[in-house]
Amino acid sequence: MPLRRAPLTAICRGEFQGYWRPWRRLQILTILLFVLTESGFGTITTEIREAPEFFYAEDYHQQYLSKNPNGYCGLGGTGVSCPLGTGK
Repeated sequence: MPLRRAPLTAICRGEFQGYWRPWRRLQILTILLFVLTESGFGTITTEIREAPEFFYAEDYHQQYLSKNPNGYCGLGGTGVSCPLGTGK
């Protein structure tokens, strides 16, 4: 379910795109975008679409950061707590 894009940037390409699956995640993402906006991150311009058919990447892409500890990872976090909890 990653929404890997700059959420305040309206026009992005490449890795900065996001999809959801299954339906419950759409509800969670909608709440998340609202919470981020209300927390002062500005208007979130991320377009949320249902995920297309998923294909696993080649083996050398699996567990990338485990295999490449200093590899690129653009995820930095927001510091905003999820109001839904972890579901445990």
